[in-house]
Amino acid sequence: MCMGCFSGAEAALVQGAAGAVFARSGVRRVRDRLAGHGSLARRRAAHRANAAFLADLGLDPDRVLGPPPAGAGG
Repeated sequence: MCMGCFSGAEAALVQGAAGAVFARSGVRRVRDRLAGHGSLARRRAAHRANAAFLADLGLDPDRVLGPPPAGAGG
């Protein structure tokens, strides 16, 4: 479907939703940075959450996700 087929209201709704998603991500990063959490800490926390979810499904997290993020700092 082409963009000309959307009404102005539909385009505004889509742009507003996309803006909200980007703003939420930015706010989360700023909040984590102010709390002293770096990007490595966020990646490690995401890996732990995903590993727990996969383990609940009966899957092997190490086989699906690979090793947890490693590096200095975090």
